[in-house]
Amino acid sequence: MSLNMIKPIGLLSFLVLLVAGGLWINSQQDRLIALQKSNILLNQQLNILQIQIENVKQRESRLSAALTKRQQTQQRLEENNEQHQKQLHRALAQIPCAAIAVPDDVIRLQRKTLHGDALSH
Repeated sequence: MSLNMIKPIGLLSFLVLLVAGGLWINSQQDRLIALQKSNILLNQQLNILQIQIENVKQRESRLSAALTKRQQTQQRLEENNEQHQKQLHRALAQIPCAAIAVPDDVIRLQRKTLHGDALSH
């Protein structure tokens, strides 16, 4: 081959490589743009999820505080109940007739009185 033929073949090869390179760069730019759009969407989703996580943390904190308060109230009520039961037992122990059973007739009469049956007879 002569030098004159090699120049056009080299030039043609260079042009083919140049066009192929340009096409490759164009496709890479398209991919970059698509990835940037995807990145924007993912960042928006991340922000939404972070807000939701913060809301859940705040709700958990409020619920935890309410539960702690409720547990403390429950404990205080149980202690008060225990004290009242002890006071009641002490008071009942001091009343002589508290340990005596009430006759069934007296109980029936009290029930009739409460229900208004005693007045109708």
